[in-house]
Amino acid sequence: MDAYLVLGTPSCGRRAAICDLISMGLYEKTSPALLMSNSEEPSDFDAKLEKLAKVFRYGNLSADEIPDLGACDVVFCMADSRADMISQIEKFKEICDRGVFRLVRILGFVDCSLYSLAFDECADFYDAM
Repeated sequence: MDAYLVLGTPSCGRRAAICDLISMGLYEKTSPALLMSNSEEPSDFDAKLEKLAKVFRYGNLSADEIPDLGACDVVFCMADSRADMISQIEKFKEICDRGVFRLVRILGFVDCSLYSLAFDECADFYDAM
């Protein structure tokens, strides 16, 4: 299954961007799923996401705990924004190594107020800003 790993800080707009990607960036017959940590705070976009994708919550990101995603053919895995980012990436890599997911892209989001403080230092590392 194709998978997007979504990284970012708690209030950086990941869920808004995922809503846009699902509603405007996928083929019409694509059946998306969203994996989201139990520790994520509620968002204004949760209700919209529930209409656009099958949303599953996880406690620990691991291949053994990935729920049955049914007929979904693409998954957005929103890494736990309060956990160590390196650990989240390593856990996701293990899932891909076991053949559960095929990494399509890693999407990283930051708070604009934080990013603006280091724009020149960070600009070279992003595909889009």
